[in-house]
Formats: sequence, C-alpha cells, structure tokens
Amino acid sequence: MSAPAAPAGERIVLPVQLRRQQRVELLRGLLEHGPAAVTLLGAGLAGVGRGGSARVLGVVEVAASVWLLALLGRELRHVVRADDDASAEALAPIDETALPARLAGVDWLGVASAALLALEVWHRWAETGRIVRPFVLTAAFTLAMALGGRRLVARRVGAASRAPRLVLTPEGFDYRASRRKRFAAAWADVAAAESGPDAIQFRLRDGRDFALRARDHVRGAALVAAVRDALPRLAPALAAGAPPP
Repeated sequence: MSAPAAPAGERIVLPVQLRRQQRVELLRGLLEHGPAAVTLLGAGLAGVGRGGSARVLGVVEVAASVWLLALLGRELRHVVRADDDASAEALAPIDETALPARLAGVDWLGVASAALLALEVWHRWAETGRIVRPFVLTAAFTLAMALGGRRLVARRVGAASRAPRLVLTPEGFDYRASRRKRFAAAWADVAAAESGPDAIQFRLRDGRDFALRARDHVRGAALVAAVRDALPRLAPALAAGAPPP
C-alpha cells in the first residue's frame, strides 16, 4: 500500500551539520581556550603553595582552569562519539524560524573564558595593586555575549534563516550545509533516487547527481533515514534503485 500524498504546503526542515565543520569548530575552541586554561592551571598550582590571598587565588584559578578543560573535553567526546547509538534515533524536524541550538543556549565556554579573564584581573591586582581596564572590559563583553548577547546578534543578522538545513517539500528539496555545499532540485527533475543503507543518491535528468551520505554528517544515519521515510509521501513517483556507489 502506497503512502498518502503529502499536503501541498508541507515543509519538513531537518538540521544539517557536516562532520568537517564540527571538527573545525572543535579545533577552533581548543586553540582559543586550551592554552589559556593550561597557563592558568600552572599559575594556580604555583599559587596554591603560597600563603594568604595568593593561595585563595591559586585555588580559584585551578578550579576555573579545570572547569574549562572539562568543557573542552566534553566537546571532544561529543565529536568522538558522533557515531554512537544516539545517531540511530529519529531526527526531529526543526522550526526554521528558530535559532540553531548552539546559539540558543548559554555558551559555557564563553562563560569560562570570561571567568579566566576576570581571574587575570584579580591576579594582576594582587601583584601590582592596579586594575587592568582592558581585561575588565573584555571579560564583561565576553560574559555578556555568552549569556545572551550572541542570541541578539544572531537574530539581528537573521542567523536562523541561514542555518544549515535540508528542506523537503512536495515540490522538491533544498540542501544547504554551508556556503559552498548546497544543492536544490525539483522532484520533477529527479530521474531516480537510489537508496542504500547509508546514503541516498538523487540522479537528475540533466545528468547531475547529488549524494546524501551518512558519513559526511553529524547524526548522518538519522538524517538519511528521515529523508528515506519522507520520500514516499513527498515524491511517490520516484522509484528506489540500487544503492549508490
């Protein structure tokens, strides 16, 4: 029994993230925050061996640097475990007017970075008795952006409409993973959709083709499965063929 046809106005919007982009973001975070955390940890351990306020400052520095390193470790585990069992769970459609999850919540790495800057201000004040105003302003700005400022900026520049996504409609599909990796086509222009266990390849009548492969995406297996499940309703005329090479 064939699946019922999709309503004319139906839109299925699926989140898309390339594995390459995820690794680049992780590397950027490690380069931005890792050296500062290690440096502060060394300074804190040195301060713990002293007495008075230096010991208190050292304990706080150690705690803050360990917290930041733990956040970086969590991000690293998230990348390493991208192929775990959670990838097989159904991929829920998203609201295309909402901000991406990475912009909607609190940026804890940003909060930790602001804490490190504040500790640097405290450290220099304890040593010289002077407050370094540029560090104070930078710490305040970093904290404000981490707690909500980036959401305001993202809404201002329309980040929601430019977020990576795959849009499926009864008329066709629009894949936008990055500025360079994009592809769109109407179902009427697709000659066949060749579905395999880990990929779907669309072959167009003009000779072009587009392969949606699980290995290229975060939660790729769930993404491919969601598209495969939607095809019978959105494009019932497309016949399944052999798996893509």
